[in-house]
Amino acid sequence: MFRISTQRLFIGACLNMFLLIFLIYQYKGYAAKMLNKMPNPDMSASIYDSRIAEQKRIKARIEQTCQKYNLTGGMHFTYVHLFHIKELNWFYCRNHKVGSSTMNTNFRKLIGKVPEHIPKPETVKAIKDMMIPTVSFSFVRHPFERLVSAYREKILNNANPRMVEDFRIQYGKNETFTNFVQWILDMSQVNCRTNFECGLDTHWIPYHFNCGFCDTSYTVVGRLENFEE
Repeated sequence: MFRISTQRLFIGACLNMFLLIFLIYQYKGYAAKMLNKMPNPDMSASIYDSRIAEQKRIKARIEQTCQKYNLTGGMHFTYVHLFHIKELNWFYCRNHKVGSSTMNTNFRKLIGKVPEHIPKPETVKAIKDMMIPTVSFSFVRHPFERLVSAYREKILNNANPRMVEDFRIQYGKNETFTNFVQWILDMSQVNCRTNFECGLDTHWIPYHFNCGFCDTSYTVVGRLENFEE
């Protein structure tokens, strides 16, 4: 059985305390400024408050989008993308093509392994109950950038030969990004007939199908565009 050293447990406890502060140092290069100079207490408070305000704006936009497209009430999660990292008291929802490989690297450094996804829950309520006492977080990125990343990896770099074969049945070797997007739209017509059921590939399925953004509130929703910060 894997045992975590006392040092790693201590690090995990500290990171659990400061995860929210760390993740909200996003957007506009604040983290870099903090490394380059020691701010006064008033500046620290101001930056912290601005990051909290940014999270409120992100969550308000999520709520508006969910209401606009009638996405609330479905409570859809993909449990194989949900991770309860008990060592750190974190709950993480993974979205592919949104820094998932980087997060795996970070987990190896923190707890010495990549965590396993949660067991298949009997109810969606069980997932929410699991999240409540934790620091819960997920990352998103601009949908178009996510599609470009998937196109480069899966089609141009032939990372998934079966997928390329399926693509070429319809478009031959005309592997343009335009055709790739149209291919996904065509599949959506067949595989996503409602707002709560979608059989698209995990690398471009809409976020709310994985993480239940429209029916639960995460502690932090970060953006890959500012991941390094």
